[in-house]
Amino acid sequence: MTWVFTIAVGLLGLVLNLLIIYLVIRLAITHGMLSYSRQLSEDRLLPIHRD
Repeated sequence: MTWVFTIAVGLLGLVLNLLIIYLVIRLAITHGMLSYSRQLSEDRLLPIHRD
């Protein structure tokens, strides 16, 4: 009976780790896209400000 509990805890830990990794990657991608689009808009606005 103990090995069933051990496997359950191991699977739960694995799922939690995958979920955390997925969330971190998603956050990194969205943050990177936001900063990239912000940089693009700044590059687009800078020549207008110079004029």
